[in-house]
Amino acid sequence: MTEELKQIVVNRIDAMAAQLLDISHDIHAHPELAFDEHHASSLLCDTLSAAGLPVRRAAYGLATAFECEFEGAAPGARLALLAE
Repeated sequence: MTEELKQIVVNRIDAMAAQLLDISHDIHAHPELAFDEHHASSLLCDTLSAAGLPVRRAAYGLATAFECEFEGAAPGARLALLAE
């Protein structure tokens, strides 16, 4: 089951490669200092929201932090992504 779930994630990331590269280039084109990453935070939150995912902005008392948590179809499976 774990290998199957890994492959699903890999396939989805591969399908989004062009969009992820565009996001990466956009963030690189707008450098920001630590805890002041308003452009990057907004871009990432908007991207998640556009994909239909629930985003909590200004999470954990930080203006640029965000959280996106949702339940998937596979019971008991969890995936966490920390991007800094």
